Amino acid sequence: MSEVEMVTVSSRGQISIPADLRREMEIDEGTKLLVVSEGDNILLRKVDESTVKDSFEDILKPMWGKAEEEGLDEEDAESLVHESRGVEG
Repeated sequence: MSEVEMVTVSSRGQISIPADLRREMEIDEGTKLLVVSEGDNILLRKVDESTVKDSFEDILKPMWGKAEEEGLDEEDAESLVHESRGVEG
């Protein structure tokens, strides 16, 4: 079931997931969510800690393929992350 609801980002950068959606998705305190951004989109995916590596890999597979097409390796990706965060290293 798809739902669309508006949420507002707090001054601390937090959002609240609507209660009915939390109940439906069984998202309780301590539930881990994977956050992925692409363009103007942010994807939240509920993950089970015991399978978080598998879930993370499933989500990143298309991105790894694109990076490979562009000739980027893991070191390039790390440099880009540091650059986007304004961190030297």
